Amino acid sequence: EESVLAKKRVATTPEGARAIGERLAGLRKAKGLTQVDVAGALGLAQGLVSKYETGDLLLHGELIVEFARVLGVSADDILG
Repeated sequence: EESVLAKKRVATTPEGARAIGERLAGLRKAKGLTQVDVAGALGLAQGLVSKYETGDLLLHGELIVEFARVLGVSADDILG
């Protein structure tokens, strides 16, 4: 079952979603975390983290804040 955070959606371009996802993946890797680590901290399935990182799913504001908290970065770092 998806969490409330995972069910929310926002509008952006596919290119924008991919760029944000790439930054998200880079920040996660720089911290030495796996998708499983991040998923566990957020209460999401690993597959959802993967889809956010590839831009297949769009991040919404609340989830960006939660990713930033888990990764120890700012939302601006994720959004570029």
